Amino acid sequence: MRRFSSLSVVMLASLLALTGCSGEPSEADMKISLEAVMKSNPIMASLFSGFDEFEKLGCKEAEGKPGYVCDYRATTTVMGQKNTSNASARFVEGDSGWQAQQN
Repeated sequence: MRRFSSLSVVMLASLLALTGCSGEPSEADMKISLEAVMKSNPIMASLFSGFDEFEKLGCKEAEGKPGYVCDYRATTTVMGQKNTSNASARFVEGDSGWQAQQN
């Protein structure tokens, strides 16, 4: 019978714990979720073709609500005008992935 050292057991337990929780959304998760929100609004969908640039600035757990509040910087081109702005949104992970919610 093979014996495992206590260090091996602790490392295995840590790895299993990490795979069980996904943590905060990735930059790609945030971008996809926000693009879906923009394209779901008929007026915005006619003006918004996607982000020219998108950067995740950071996330923290939402207080008193599920998910994470994440800050990001996004550049879009609307009617020939490039606009870069910083913003934040709350992201909640569901069965179909991360979804942007109102803070």
